[in-house]
Amino acid sequence: MTVRGAFFLLAVLVATPVFAAKPQIQWDTEYDFSTIKTFQWQDHAGESLKESDPFLHGHIVNAIEFELSKSGLTEVGPVATTTRVVEVERGTLVVDIWAAARKELIWRGTASDISVSENPDKTRRNAEKAIEAMAKQAKRVRDGK
Repeated sequence: MTVRGAFFLLAVLVATPVFAAKPQIQWDTEYDFSTIKTFQWQDHAGESLKESDPFLHGHIVNAIEFELSKSGLTEVGPVATTTRVVEVERGTLVVDIWAAARKELIWRGTASDISVSENPDKTRRNAEKAIEAMAKQAKRVRDGK
């Protein structure tokens, strides 16, 4: 595996009961996203949804992996990495993509105000909609549009 074509993912959601807003993305305009062929997960160093709601966390991970596999990317095994703590507002889903070789952030998707409901299915759908919207924006970046 060439490390140049790999990237790391970090997803964080801290839940609070509010409504979902349109996701925003930022990216390194100099990075050639067409070189990305693989991905791997990087655990969040601070408090995250993984501890407080492992079922929702698992659903978010699966939804992100589904979107990545739809794009033709393949998950690879672990590689030694470092982590850092980033503070986010409650109710925010953050997906970071790091270039493995450069060890630099190259893309960030943020969806503020994810609606968390008493109904777990509704909460999962809200998170999934945000992930789908991020994926559409990411595809435009990757395709150079």
